[in-house]
Amino acid sequence: GGIGTALITTAAGLIVAIPALFAYRYLRGVVDLLVVDMEKEAMKLVRAFDQLSRRAERGPSPSAIVSGAG
Repeated sequence: GGIGTALITTAAGLIVAIPALFAYRYLRGVVDLLVVDMEKEAMKLVRAFDQLSRRAERGPSPSAIVSGAG
């Protein structure tokens, strides 16, 4: 009757939910690693722009002016 049906549906739900939970946690870990990698690359980009900005503020180097490079 009702109790048997409830037990069967509960078991079926657990059979679906437990693997789904493992998949979710695995994929969340993969995403977390990707986010960390993206943050590292973004910091490299920010540093590169900062260096370019500082060079532009200083102007061309004396050796670049003499050699005609810039």
